[in-house]
Amino acid sequence: MITRLVSLVLVAVAAGCQHAPNLDSERTSVRHLFEHMSTTLCAGDWASYQETWAHDSTVERLDAASGNWLTGWVALSPFYESMTPRIRGCNFEITKLHIHVSQDATMAWAVSEGTLSRADATIPPIVLWGAFGFEKRAGEWRMVLDHSAVKVSPGADSRN
Repeated sequence: MITRLVSLVLVAVAAGCQHAPNLDSERTSVRHLFEHMSTTLCAGDWASYQETWAHDSTVERLDAASGNWLTGWVALSPFYESMTPRIRGCNFEITKLHIHVSQDATMAWAVSEGTLSRADATIPPIVLWGAFGFEKRAGEWRMVLDHSAVKVSPGADSRN
């Protein structure tokens, strides 16, 4: 009886001694994933790009410019796979990136601004804004939400 009580106390003490996650390190990991995501997408490297995502029914992509709202990896996967050849060779220059990590380091979100272009001008420079969601899955960060939008020019009338 005493042995069982001591064992329970030791387990409770060990659980209470767990260290809080290093949020700076987690933000750095999410930043690296984000940079890898944009680099592989512009390189047209479908195999590497898809590794940045969770592959289940909970992932989402919202695109204000095209009006697409895709839910689940089965719907997102063909969209991105068909997009990679069209933007291969692009350049995405991140101008702003803010990353936030939950206190338990299981979820993260980022907002970004960047300029997408291509040297041959087939993609003229456009400013993209994005909001992204990430979850830690099996110890690794994976993207679960992409909401991208083209920045509207000042004075543009969207009621046309």
